Amino acid sequence: MRDTGFHPLDGARYLETLDALTRLARLVAHHSGAVYEAEQGGLTAELAVYEREDSPVLDALIYADMTTGPAGQSFDFGRRIDEILERYEVGSEVHTAISKAPSYLAAQA
Repeated sequence: MRDTGFHPLDGARYLETLDALTRLARLVAHHSGAVYEAEQGGLTAELAVYEREDSPVLDALIYADMTTGPAGQSFDFGRRIDEILERYEVGSEVHTAISKAPSYLAAQA
């Protein structure tokens, strides 16, 4: 399942191998500000293959991701952002991306 190491893209590609709905793959590809991390990792062209939808469904997916920790813990939005920034090293692609995305994520969540 791991191909690029960028889980939104790898997840979307994996769903395609399962013949999942195209919409589901697109939602997974663009969850939680994936574009910010794709920019950091040089994967914007690969992500662009998946059209991003602006919808309440994507907002709900972002909300779920931004209020749930990696072990299923329930977090408020601010604590979740802090948790991500604490877990990833300063300068890493994820840390840099999340540092740029709080306003976007807060608006979506």
